Amino acid sequence: MGVIDYIRLFFDLVVEFVFGLFYSKEVVPSVKDDLLLMSATQLAKGIRTKKFTSQHVVRAYLARIEEVNRTLNAVVDIRAKDAIADAISIDERIPHMSPAEFKSLPFLGVPFTAKESTLCENMSATFGLKQRLNVRSDQDAVVIQNMKRAGGILIAVTNVPQLNLWVETHNPVYGLTRNPYNTSCAVGGSSGGEASILAACGSPIGIGTDIGGSIRIPAYMCGIFGHKCSNGLTDTKGLTFRDGSETEHTMVAIGPMCRKSEDLIPGIIALLGKKADLLNLSVPVDTRKLKFYYIEKNSDIRCSPIRADVEYINKMVVNHFLKDRTVERLEVPKLKYSSALYKYWMEQECGGFRSDVTNRTYEASAGSELWKYLTGRSEYSFSVVLVLMSLQWMPSPNEEWARETTQEIRNYLMDKLGDDGVLLYPSWPQTATYHHVGYFRPFNYSYTSIFNLLKFPVTQVPLGLNKDGLPVGIQVAAAPMNDRLCVAVAKELEQVFGGYAVPQSANVKK
Repeated sequence: MGVIDYIRLFFDLVVEFVFGLFYSKEVVPSVKDDLLLMSATQLAKGIRTKKFTSQHVVRAYLARIEEVNRTLNAVVDIRAKDAIADAISIDERIPHMSPAEFKSLPFLGVPFTAKESTLCENMSATFGLKQRLNVRSDQDAVVIQNMKRAGGILIAVTNVPQLNLWVETHNPVYGLTRNPYNTSCAVGGSSGGEASILAACGSPIGIGTDIGGSIRIPAYMCGIFGHKCSNGLTDTKGLTFRDGSETEHTMVAIGPMCRKSEDLIPGIIALLGKKADLLNLSVPVDTRKLKFYYIEKNSDIRCSPIRADVEYINKMVVNHFLKDRTVERLEVPKLKYSSALYKYWMEQECGGFRSDVTNRTYEASAGSELWKYLTGRSEYSFSVVLVLMSLQWMPSPNEEWARETTQEIRNYLMDKLGDDGVLLYPSWPQTATYHHVGYFRPFNYSYTSIFNLLKFPVTQVPLGLNKDGLPVGIQVAAAPMNDRLCVAVAKELEQVFGGYAVPQSANVKK
């Protein structure tokens, strides 16, 4: 590490020490039902073969949510009565269904959850904004429709940061979501409620959206799998204020979040609908024939330095592939501009943020909202104030430079990866840290956002726990439309390193 890295590390450690003085850890109740540890794929098979009923599974997950949510505050609205009715209806249909019908319904009778900013009919849709208090959606987002068509049963929606734009899940409407591995730690954002309830075994599979790491940051901090699909395939209608016209140009992408890698491919197929055919997900992947590349860290000086436990597990992954495959270390000098490039591309998306944050009633002002926040009168989290300040007060990168630099990085990596290469990249510089520490390291999102602006598919892979019982992991990226390569490598890493680990305070009772 250089001098700047040591200075930054010292600063980060001091911040963590101070914050650690104010937090205490609560215990998440242990898992008592083996159904809660099964993958969504296993649950679907058990329901189809009548090993257990959909109603039994749905009730088990609803009970688990009730048990853990008082500690985690991950779920903000529950669809209990209707979900049970859906499950009963499916159980009655199963004896009369054909093999072809079962094949077309990979998640038949399986409960799922979604973040509150993804519209779900008759469910809360505040997006964390006080101006939308008590607002409920009158329709499902397209991705929710797709999951239901695959047989899934929506049981709940989960907490998000205000308008999804922060690396911690907290808002003035529903409050703070906690990490099941250590409740004094953050869950990431924006799909933080999803990651928290999945890791605590309160849902078998969830739907996340990702514009800068919103699937992968929470998946990393909560020790689960999270896949951001190739861009251009997600129907954006019903994702916060989006109407579907953004699909081809946005950095937003959908993806499954789950505890077991075997749910990733079925999840991608279910969420993308017919567009999943473009990914050739049924084509087998022999990971022994892939080209492997890795980048040790993001060279952006505004990012925190990599911690020892994260560096160690990333090296272990590289060493695993070095045993019988060629692995090349990459240096991409212009990655040091990651945060500046992301600011430029977000400005192409966030032209309406100042209006969206007021529920489209007027344009919010950074100066006004900062003053309100400092005087205790703001309706917004400090994260929103920071975004407003960035949009209004921070200079925008030169357009020509930003586009050329982005294309240069993209071309370099596309040339390396081709259709048979994957890139191993740290998910985050450290494990989950204390709540609100993110305000002191706001540029760490560059580790995940780089793949949004490049529009690459990428999977966050859990690699077990560190000595403190907190999840560690790694990102596996590929060139566009090569999602299956990411998933194939994720499956291999799960076999080698163990993947998801039940939170130590919630181990299964024997």
